[in-house]
Amino acid sequence: MKKFCLFIWVVFCLNFEHLVAAQYTVSTVTELRSAITAAVAGDVILLNGGTYTFTTRLEIKNKSGNATQKITLMANPSSASRPRFDFSAMPENSSNIGVLLDNAHYWHIKGIDVFKAGDNGMQIKTSNNNIIEFCTFSECYDTGLQIDNGSSSNLILNCDSYFNADSGIENADGFACKMNAGTGNIFRGCRAWQNLDDGWDGYLRGTDNITTTYENCWAFDNGKLKSGAISGGDGNGFKTGGSDLKDLKHHAIYKNCIAARNVKKGFDHNSNRGEVSLYNCSATENNTNMGFGSTNPLAKLVIKNTLTLGTTGTVTATVLDVTHCSWNSNPSVTVSNTDFASVNIAELKNPRKVDGSLPDIDFLKLVSGSDLIDKGTSVGLPFLGSAPDLGAFEYVSSLPLNLLKFEGQRTPYGVKLSWLTTNEVNTQDFEVYKRSNTDFIKIHTTQAKNTSGTHYYEFIDDNPIDGYSYYQLKQNDKDGRFSFSDMVLISSTKKSSGLSVYPNPAKDILKIKGALNDAQSVKIIFENLINQKVLEQVLNFNEGENTINIQHLPSSIYLIYLIKNNQKLFIQKFLKIN
Repeated sequence: MKKFCLFIWVVFCLNFEHLVAAQYTVSTVTELRSAITAAVAGDVILLNGGTYTFTTRLEIKNKSGNATQKITLMANPSSASRPRFDFSAMPENSSNIGVLLDNAHYWHIKGIDVFKAGDNGMQIKTSNNNIIEFCTFSECYDTGLQIDNGSSSNLILNCDSYFNADSGIENADGFACKMNAGTGNIFRGCRAWQNLDDGWDGYLRGTDNITTTYENCWAFDNGKLKSGAISGGDGNGFKTGGSDLKDLKHHAIYKNCIAARNVKKGFDHNSNRGEVSLYNCSATENNTNMGFGSTNPLAKLVIKNTLTLGTTGTVTATVLDVTHCSWNSNPSVTVSNTDFASVNIAELKNPRKVDGSLPDIDFLKLVSGSDLIDKGTSVGLPFLGSAPDLGAFEYVSSLPLNLLKFEGQRTPYGVKLSWLTTNEVNTQDFEVYKRSNTDFIKIHTTQAKNTSGTHYYEFIDDNPIDGYSYYQLKQNDKDGRFSFSDMVLISSTKKSSGLSVYPNPAKDILKIKGALNDAQSVKIIFENLINQKVLEQVLNFNEGENTINIQHLPSSIYLIYLIKNNQKLFIQKFLKIN
């Protein structure tokens, strides 16, 4: 962990204007703790791959970023393996939480495997507006990840929690937004399986009238141990709420969620007195698929476009708004295995994609001819056809067209994208999309040739995003069907003519050579792999060779830019080595 040396270098050696976003690259628990202590808003801590063995919990306490500058703690993208936080040296004890966020706001934690904590794998306590992304929590002695103590507006994104089990056979869930949690927390793209108690637990104590949202989340095989044996825990997929006196309201919204083969209930109200909504959800092979009983009933239950494969269960509440579901569709529908491309629950455990998103699976995806297609009602979620389908997945028919390849490369004129097709039958056009941070935007449309044979297309994006960006191709059929290609990652930065950076890799000295017309001073910027500034300096640029001391930069991959007359000129990506 090298920020102290880096700071001294900046002030006394290179006379940088300011340090924008320090980057720490750490490989040990000691370096990690030091980096967390020193980090300020906008800083990035990169964790090299490997096992980090803890004997005491890791605290991120009284340390916050802000709305525009989060503090990032993430796996180093250049490492071959993920960082694994191993807490197995700590025995089962309520004080032996693995990672504790306490009064820590605006953190982004990504790509970490948390293993065998003596209590929660991660606990978010009195902490708001954090993102926990692409992490796993396994074999902990309490819930994998728990949000409580007033924590609100946190996003748990593309995380997995599994094999968590406590000796008391009571508390170990996959995820929990429970006890005295705050409102506005979101689980998106998460999976929970084979946790001793529940996949998700929303039990309240000490707070009331909060709302939690679940989007594209899968809960399966909960109530079982790692061995597959029945655990003796509750065994629900999604437990919406509950409280000691059975009077507290935990409002819950479920969108495109799946509950499968949980030991007891797929969706369970557990005497929750709040309002619960299920939109386009699926449940199958649970002991009871729907567990919304009349004892201590919900204030309101809304279920739309939802299917159960097997017996539905109990669907009651003080106010009930349940329509367009498999068990009460008008006209009626029949649900059987033949409606789906697969009923193999094991697919839910398939590996995630490289960006952390859920895998593409066939489980409970509708097949052509299913009477569940177009039987829903609009609830604000995207759909194809004349109306939404029933269940967690919209039916997408395969297009006649075959996309043989979609690729891109950087050129002096921009980013050249090309694709090759065969069997264009009823094909309308191709749309090119570009993403820099989180949002895809359409940048081009090409009409299809729509004839037999093999066809080549290309498009040059002459206004590429500085840094790294993703491109994706959408193929549209004339009948409204469409499909997306795999994404292509491009270093879409533009080179300035006549400039070069060497040596590469570099250890102590970096040289920039070339001519910039009428240049007296330019700004040089170093960016890390997530496009955050690491260093910024005003440089008196010479026409010949310009030397920069980089010996105190952490070893990593960087992008270098020069700024002249407010124009950002890309020079080169380079590797800093020790």
